[in-house]
Amino acid sequence: MTGESATQRTGDGQGQPPRPARGVRLGKQGGGVGQDAEGDFALRPPTAAVPHPVAGPPQQPAYGAAPPYGAAPPYGAPPPYGYPQQPPPYGYAQPGFPGQPGYPPVPARKSRAGLIGGLVAGAVVLAVVAAGVVLLDGKKEKDDSALAGGGASASAGAGPSGAAGGSPLGGGLALAWQLPAPAKADLRDRLLGTWLTPQAAVRGSSSGVKAYDPATGRPLWTLALPPGATDVCAMAPEPNRDGVAAVAFDQGERNCALVSAVDTATGRIRWTHTLTSPRGNKLSSTRVSVSDTTVVVSNAYVSGGLRISDGGAAWTLLDREDICITHLRSAGNTVVVDDFCGGGSPRAQLRAVDAGTGRTLWTWAIPGKYPNVSRVLSTEPVVVDLVQEAGNEYLLAFDSHGTPGTPIPISGGAFGRVRFSEVGEPVPVSFVHGTTLFARSEETAGRPAVVAYDLRSGGRLWSWAGGGGNGAGAVGVSADGRPQALSYGAYKESSQLVTLDPATGSPTPVAALPESVAGFSLKYSRVRVGGAALLLASEMSMGAPLAVYAAAGG
Repeated sequence: MTGESATQRTGDGQGQPPRPARGVRLGKQGGGVGQDAEGDFALRPPTAAVPHPVAGPPQQPAYGAAPPYGAAPPYGAPPPYGYPQQPPPYGYAQPGFPGQPGYPPVPARKSRAGLIGGLVAGAVVLAVVAAGVVLLDGKKEKDDSALAGGGASASAGAGPSGAAGGSPLGGGLALAWQLPAPAKADLRDRLLGTWLTPQAAVRGSSSGVKAYDPATGRPLWTLALPPGATDVCAMAPEPNRDGVAAVAFDQGERNCALVSAVDTATGRIRWTHTLTSPRGNKLSSTRVSVSDTTVVVSNAYVSGGLRISDGGAAWTLLDREDICITHLRSAGNTVVVDDFCGGGSPRAQLRAVDAGTGRTLWTWAIPGKYPNVSRVLSTEPVVVDLVQEAGNEYLLAFDSHGTPGTPIPISGGAFGRVRFSEVGEPVPVSFVHGTTLFARSEETAGRPAVVAYDLRSGGRLWSWAGGGGNGAGAVGVSADGRPQALSYGAYKESSQLVTLDPATGSPTPVAALPESVAGFSLKYSRVRVGGAALLLASEMSMGAPLAVYAAAGG
């Protein structure tokens, strides 16, 4: 790591992306960002609004079976839609974690000369994105119509059972409501994500995106499929502060080419945009994420940002050289880009990009002959899992100026049994807050533990295996920086929600789940804690696909 340093990337020398002359096709850009060009890949004006069909009564979400813990599709191949794991890997299909293959050999692929056509998007606070190379081609369909006669489809059909109380979360928890388990598991279906806002508890899967009142479970809306869509294929992990999110839809034959902005309070689709590849490639790996002002869209042939305000192109990501392999991950207001350009200097580079403007914040030359950024664990701060030749692997955290900290070797020892997750996975197992990493360790077979590491020194701070018979796992970080964790109960034991002291790992009990909630199933569930509710969204092919628990007697 000696001798490597961060350098500022300013494009035009003033901290802004380069702006090519009008009427000229965008080619290579030094900063990897292009804007507002016309010509071969010109921005197209938005098309007329196309009303969406009225959504029918909400159907219960199906969900797929969970794979063995830690399993994931190969990094370079798109996972089947029925694969109920994290989203496919970058550039080809979102995460195929735990580790993409090394970059070389570099395919003979031309630089991403693509532009982003008009597209409006919904904003989201948590995020994920895939890498891309080419063209968001301007078919934008504005939709100001309501989804079911006046908004989103409200609900007829079987809804969740029960009603939530309004007491603060704490003490013993009782089931407030849950969706009925499907009579027969749909193995094609997979959990894509969840949103929890004061107004709505939302579960998204391949079969659809549906919202419920967090307190009562009353169905609020079912997201209508835009014209030409067959399934949901991706969703932003979180809505932004304005309650706007983004969803991508399949057009059939694994072509995830339709992107819509969604108001999470009403389920109204603000606009729908069609992504196209100039080579006619199927877009099987589209990812969407939203910052405060911009939707970031990416896959193997498309990468860039679109203004939330009007759907116009904010920026387009371009390769540094004619032949590059580029991966892009996004969360919040920061995009992390890593690439390998065989003929470039440097050969491999990591950079942080402002999600709103596309401006490069900093760059860092990745050392080694064939380095490989396996995962991006966090974007704020930037934390990556870097694999070098000969199998050396380490974590590396960067400050806001792009200066790397101390490398943390993870090739062996205790780290060899620690699980990490990419930003935006539907069921994350690791979290970063400040200079501390909270992850899941499998040090004892069948009994995972929460472990904490100091990203500055690389030192292990503590480990906590819970008070039950099935171990423990981190589920999030509270607003005050304390990791939230579940102690998984064994048979006839209650699983416990706790917060942990960031410095010592000492637990503080928060609430106990009913004994009926199997501890092992929690390992495959997305757990969200918000206000007076604890939300569980399962990846497994048994039990309720969505359940909310609240204070007993509240």
